[in-house]
Amino acid sequence: MRIGGNVHVSAGSKFSVSVQSFANLLPEILTEVEGNALVIRSESCLEYADEDTNIYISLPDLKAAELKSSGSMRLQSVPSSGSLNISLTGSGSIRYIGSTDRIHVQNTGSGNVELEGFANHLETTLTGSGNIQGYFLHADTAKTKSTGSGFQKIWVDKILDATVTGSGNIYYRGYPYLVSTFTSGSGKVFNDN
Repeated sequence: MRIGGNVHVSAGSKFSVSVQSFANLLPEILTEVEGNALVIRSESCLEYADEDTNIYISLPDLKAAELKSSGSMRLQSVPSSGSLNISLTGSGSIRYIGSTDRIHVQNTGSGNVELEGFANHLETTLTGSGNIQGYFLHADTAKTKSTGSGFQKIWVDKILDATVTGSGNIYYRGYPYLVSTFTSGSGKVFNDN
């Protein structure tokens, strides 16, 4: 998504998109399919945060979700066969609630990503000043990397591989039997149980 507003993604038997906004803004909001991706953008640069613009998407399967604006995105019980990639490059927020085999989260912006549910494997990359909050997503294994100034909070049950080369900290909960850490920046890895 490349405009301000709120996107709500949920499970459905078929693909559907519904846009709700002010009548004068509706012609400016474009929903286009590029390859296998649905792109939501504006013809005339609607980059502001508009809480009155809501976009509802239902789909049977989701591979990736990307937010490039100050808007918000909520992924609720979205089916994902195999793996799911979540990317935030703006100042907005993404909230994921669900279960999947593998989930990869990348935050290069100043916004926040919140995770809730379960994953067999969680992989996170943080290069910006934003945060990744994943205490409510239980992962069997996790690989986390932080080169930015934001913090990460994750829950891992079995194996954790954490790398910090920036000033942000990685906090973890759970009781993994194998913890591997590498730090070369001012940030640290903390057991937050």
